[in-house]
Amino acid sequence: RSVAHRGRQRPSAIRTLLTLVVGICLGSSVTLYFLAAPQATPDAPPQIRRRPFREFPPSTPGVVVLGMHRSGTSLLTGLLGRCGFWTADHPNELLGSNGDMFDNKKGFYERLDLLHQDDYFLKHQGVDWSRFVYRFDPQKTIAALEDPGTTFVDWHGATQPLWKEGRSLLRKLHQPKTQPYVLKDPRMCITAPVWFHLFGDQLKPAVILAKRSPLEVARSLNKRQGFGVRRGLLLWIQYNRLAIQNSRGFCIVVVDNRRILSNAPAELRRMLRELRACGVNVQPDQVDEAKVNEWVDPNMQHDQQGDGCADHPKALGRNFVNEWASVRNPSSAAEPLSVEVDYNTAMTLYCDMANGKALQESYDWDALLKAVPDIENVT
Repeated sequence: RSVAHRGRQRPSAIRTLLTLVVGICLGSSVTLYFLAAPQATPDAPPQIRRRPFREFPPSTPGVVVLGMHRSGTSLLTGLLGRCGFWTADHPNELLGSNGDMFDNKKGFYERLDLLHQDDYFLKHQGVDWSRFVYRFDPQKTIAALEDPGTTFVDWHGATQPLWKEGRSLLRKLHQPKTQPYVLKDPRMCITAPVWFHLFGDQLKPAVILAKRSPLEVARSLNKRQGFGVRRGLLLWIQYNRLAIQNSRGFCIVVVDNRRILSNAPAELRRMLRELRACGVNVQPDQVDEAKVNEWVDPNMQHDQQGDGCADHPKALGRNFVNEWASVRNPSSAAEPLSVEVDYNTAMTLYCDMANGKALQESYDWDALLKAVPDIENVT
């Protein structure tokens, strides 16, 4: 009886052992799945698999282009749109898509809902895209959005809900068909912290910092808006400072307008490679050069100057001051000739963006802005 009992125990012991083995195997496979699944790209180095789960970079669903007005952001965003990035479901969702804008015949590639919502954010705090930029406090807007009943008084004196246009945009961005997305509005240099808060981790983008020579931008604003060149230069400094500071903690790619105009296919490939490294699902090797060259027309951009970082002696600033009188208009006649200092300060930042210094957290903004103490009075 004792022997028979022991015999009956053997199958039970074997089953128990098999159950343990199967459980261990299943447990191991599940563990490996959760460790391996969150890779940012299929070609991630093997050692990444051994990192804790929480350190895996998430997939990046899209891109936000930050850059000063007249800096080639429309050209850049249109280019990305031709590389598979979502910009709109229909052209009428974009500003100037019908080609009727005198200052940008190919369209601005700014979503109207995004543009209007940014204007609402700014107007709510008494700010305009070209005035009192430094006053905007993103935390005030974030707090105001906690109350769905928050309103503001628009340009016609009518009361409007603060959160209106952006709601439909966020719904679209959560749809798989819109990824990877690209969003562009120069006002986002100012309002970016609000949008990044609304995006959360699920829609957290990579950031493209689009830069163009400050003198070219100032001259373009002088022609289009009638701004004094000094005002244009100081706005350039403010916008680029905010774009950089508001992008901390994000994967950043810097793009220079001149490089796009000189060799668009090569610059586009470089940009896409860096975006792919940021986790964006793009194919850098599938650039259609014919399509790119058809879209990029260097003749569409005027006011190009020879003030690159390699040829930026102070003498150039003095030459610019002498030339500045030729682009004055009545509204800027009272501007002081400290424009030379403003120009050199802007060029310092422009070149520090190119060499990466301005992207470092240790960058000394106080020292840079000390040269233009009245910047807030102008912008």
